Amino acid sequence: MTDFPAVRDGVDADRQPCWRRPAVAALSLLGAYVALSFVMSPDGYLGSDTGAKVATLDAMVAGDTWQPDLGYWAEDLDPEGRLHPIFDAAPVDDGWVHVTTLPMLMAGRPLYDVGGYRLTLLLPMAGAIGAAFASRSLARRMAAGSRAEDAGWTAFWTVGLVSPIAIYALDFWEHAPGAACMVGAVAVLAGVVDGSSSPRWAVVAGALLGIAATMRTEALVYALVAVGLAGVIVLVRTRRLGASLVVGVGSVAGFAAPWILNRVVEQAVGGLDRGGRVSGATSAGVGELGRRVREAWTTLFAVRPADGAESIGLVLAALVAAAVIYQRRGDQRIVRAALVLAAALHVAVLIGGVDFVPGMLVAAPLAVVGLCSWGAVPGVAARYVYGIALLALPVVWAFQFLGGARPQWGGRYALTSCVLLVGLGAVHVVCSGDRVLRAGVLGLSALVTSSGVVWLHERSHAVDQYFAELVERPEDVVVVRNGFFVREGGAAYAERLWLTAVSDDDLDAAVLVVDASGFDSFAVLDQRSSAPSQLGEADLRATSRSTVAGTDFYLHSYVL
Repeated sequence: MTDFPAVRDGVDADRQPCWRRPAVAALSLLGAYVALSFVMSPDGYLGSDTGAKVATLDAMVAGDTWQPDLGYWAEDLDPEGRLHPIFDAAPVDDGWVHVTTLPMLMAGRPLYDVGGYRLTLLLPMAGAIGAAFASRSLARRMAAGSRAEDAGWTAFWTVGLVSPIAIYALDFWEHAPGAACMVGAVAVLAGVVDGSSSPRWAVVAGALLGIAATMRTEALVYALVAVGLAGVIVLVRTRRLGASLVVGVGSVAGFAAPWILNRVVEQAVGGLDRGGRVSGATSAGVGELGRRVREAWTTLFAVRPADGAESIGLVLAALVAAAVIYQRRGDQRIVRAALVLAAALHVAVLIGGVDFVPGMLVAAPLAVVGLCSWGAVPGVAARYVYGIALLALPVVWAFQFLGGARPQWGGRYALTSCVLLVGLGAVHVVCSGDRVLRAGVLGLSALVTSSGVVWLHERSHAVDQYFAELVERPEDVVVVRNGFFVREGGAAYAERLWLTAVSDDDLDAAVLVVDASGFDSFAVLDQRSSAPSQLGEADLRATSRSTVAGTDFYLHSYVL
């Protein structure tokens, strides 16, 4: 049985540069993340899910409780929560809960109590460092021989600093820890697949996948693909059904332990239901094929077909396919051409200024090289990793949340495939010996990730500033027409009275709630410039316009 997490390659650790020593590398990466985090505002986030988590943490700390209860000021007048400010908050027991996953919230609560939002970022940062180390382990196994150490550390630094993982390390979201667990599980199973580890290690892989599944729904897809493919390869390699069954049964046993434990904790803190969320995602994947194809395109190439850049994406796809064929001849020119087109797509997305880059192949240029690595990186471990990265993608696209393709960075639902391909790309550029390719792809990756840091900086400060303005507004209540808006506000949720009214009927109901509460004024925040001159008994007095992170909002002020 080999050592875990990586095979030994005969390199004397004492002769390694200090930055190639695991403890120094981890602390250096953490230092980089901490420094970058102070460029961001602690009151603005990468997405509305983060803001909802922060609002919940703020309420838990303020109430000195471990119950994730958001509360609701208009509960007596709206007992069903139709107008609850945090869209999709549900009544659970005697509270109001909006929790997509529990482990991150529970782990973040003591950190938030001690050091606020900035200290909670240690959790995604730790996840990002874990993903980098897991990628190092895989790269050393795939490269092997004299190139193993160089490939391993190249994968570590590229995944940690110049891939989408670096962006998710700077936001209180589960993506980085989830990807770390999934890539770690693949690293364990890669040893089982190539015969250097016992099939019993599948229990460890299953546990990591189970932990990931408590945070990320797509972990179920990667668990199915990674374990299933490992079982098939072990069966073919050993011709022993028993060894293959050990992989499957061990993985299931390992998976069940954290999954069941999480379920018990969910029930203890308020009747949350991760299983219900999973079944909802599964049933939602049945229909709307055309829309799912468009959103899959977006999360792969960063642009919708309707944007007019589909031809660039099609050419990129063709070049990747050609590169896979010609890699066996050692020809890197097609790979370089593919990278040029990936850069062109990035420019197309950012032509009007920094913005989300949802496409995996655009946010992670090394993933393009990884896609082209079939045949160029030999060995069963490399082919196993390649197979997982590709086979999981169609299933993820089939069941991913609809409507969230554009406002994300690097295809977050398929982040694990992205990290695996980035690791393969790192092995490719090291083993090919092509210095031009190596310098070009690493430089491009650094520029792309830097644009993500700039975007997160601008977005977090813009959101922070606008919510600060809304909190100081003179109106008694702010009624928001966008269901996800108040979820962006984090701790600002508790700083004033909000209502969320998505439909016109909801807006009429919100006016009645404001009136019945004895208030004299309210504001309606909308993305439409026009507003009725009268709502119920209220008269429109003024309208103001603001632009937040590239989106126009109109605030219509009413007096009763």
